[in-house]
Amino acid sequence: MSLPNLIFDFPKIAINHSINWTRLNMVYYSIYLEAFRQSLNKIKENHEQFYNDFVSELDKEFDHQLRKSHFTETLSSYMDSFVDVRAQMRKIGMPVEFFDIMSYEAKKKVLDSAVLMLEKNKYETPSEVVYRRGKIRLLHYLNENKNSIPIMLVYAQINHFDLMDINYEKSVVRNLTSLGLDVYVLDWGYQGREDDHHSLHDYINFLNEATLALKERTGLEKIPIIGYCWGGLLSLIYTTLYKQNVESLVLIAAPVNFNKDNSLITTWVKAVDADRIIDEFGHIDGNMLDYAFMMRNPHRNLVDKYLKLFKSINDLRFMENFFEVERWLYNTPPIPGKMYRQIVNDLYKNNLLVENKLKVGDKIVNLKEVDIPLFVAVSEKDDLVSPESTLAIKDCVSSKDISEIRISGGHVGLIISKSSHEKLWPKITKWILEKNIKKSVKSKKDNEKSILTA
Repeated sequence: MSLPNLIFDFPKIAINHSINWTRLNMVYYSIYLEAFRQSLNKIKENHEQFYNDFVSELDKEFDHQLRKSHFTETLSSYMDSFVDVRAQMRKIGMPVEFFDIMSYEAKKKVLDSAVLMLEKNKYETPSEVVYRRGKIRLLHYLNENKNSIPIMLVYAQINHFDLMDINYEKSVVRNLTSLGLDVYVLDWGYQGREDDHHSLHDYINFLNEATLALKERTGLEKIPIIGYCWGGLLSLIYTTLYKQNVESLVLIAAPVNFNKDNSLITTWVKAVDADRIIDEFGHIDGNMLDYAFMMRNPHRNLVDKYLKLFKSINDLRFMENFFEVERWLYNTPPIPGKMYRQIVNDLYKNNLLVENKLKVGDKIVNLKEVDIPLFVAVSEKDDLVSPESTLAIKDCVSSKDISEIRISGGHVGLIISKSSHEKLWPKITKWILEKNIKKSVKSKKDNEKSILTA
């Protein structure tokens, strides 16, 4: 197609995109109006109570309306038109990739500035890199207890692993170290366009290389693995294919059965054409993910939490924690397109994992191969991965030793909240240590038996 024709078609594509944008916004406007109307019916002289009623009604309306086929169809049409506009801009020579980078950098500078204004010195538990492949690193958090049990923590590829060591009070690695574990964390690195070609198979291989490196370093035949969210999904697939390397597996808010996941994000992912997005972008842009997370409940994510922040403006510690989490939350790297395409099509849409039909490389993933000790942790109010999706693993594996814990809170709160540090991590640590003690006792008895036989 010639450049004049491309330029001539652009207004038509832009107008179609504007129409879809308007349709999408009308759904949100109607939700606000309905929540306001419902709140008026409960109005009292207490204005703060009116606001709380209004936000509560908004929560209900967002959760109800944004699941309807009318909205998902509108969202799908909007995303198609968004891709059309970007593709047309690229074809006529506009620097769309530069715009993507500038948008991310502007957002990052705002959040960095907020943290700097508080003069916060970021806390980090001392660590060393013990394995590296390109951007991927295996970090060992320094530990004076030489008798602690090595474990590998596999974080999701969405956002960044530093949530596990976000600050002194909320640090997961500091807590686990103090409880008696020798903590290794797999850092996937900040993925860019150069990683778009990496597949699910590639990341399973990267995880295998890191596990083998840890085995060699520690001298252990098998490693306990803790996987969170998509990190748990990868850990589960890895365990199925390489169970000879895994001592025990802890899955925290990991999606397993996608037919049982009724979260908004999963509903939307199933409705949107991922192939068109990947064909145009090559990956899923971090900003796109941020917008999707905000769209689940714009008022909670863009208004209400900042109103609550102002009420605590004199609490310096609260302010520092708030902006550290905000900076982490919106520091979302791109998700490599080849991997995302397979996860969305094979798992989210076709649910091949629980049907034992998922193909990784030249191997079929059969969850019945998993017969090692398994610990499952979910949050009852998780709005990113439904608890039912994670707990479904119990019906898919051959493991006889399965433990679980359910705590209150959301997806992120499940790992860094006060409740998680008091209940979740101590229980997981105790479980891992007990498995190791039983293994040590069994190994000792086997050695004694072999000596007597000799």
